[in-house]
Amino acid sequence: MIDFESDETLQYILASVIKRKETVNKLKAKEKKWKVLFLASVTAVISYFFFIFQSGFFTTFSEFFSFLLGNMGHLMFLLLTVSLYFYTVQLQKKSEKAEKTFQDLRCEIIKRSKELWATPETWEHRKETFRWMQSTYGINLYHENK
Repeated sequence: MIDFESDETLQYILASVIKRKETVNKLKAKEKKWKVLFLASVTAVISYFFFIFQSGFFTTFSEFFSFLLGNMGHLMFLLLTVSLYFYTVQLQKKSEKAEKTFQDLRCEIIKRSKELWATPETWEHRKETFRWMQSTYGINLYHENK
């Protein structure tokens, strides 16, 4: 996987940080897709109820609630919207946890770089490794801050 010379431990650590970065990217893309779906659902619910109220069909809130609870389709649509909300919250928490794990591992590599590239020859490979990780995967190993 890694073209230049390094020991197995270092290759495992770098492969692990690459895998975590890919996991973070997949989770963020999935989270974005489900948030858009949730927002579309909320927009549809609000638009539907707005047009129902504008029609003047209901004179009191009790009539509206009996209309809402009397139709199974309305309840299913509201349940779907609420479910989408909780799923997006769950995805967001999962994404944040994966991001934190990735950042912790990335910072650990930065902190332990003197141990991982102990000899002067490997220190030169460190520069190549960092440059390669930055250009190929967008993983910054130069500084702890993003």
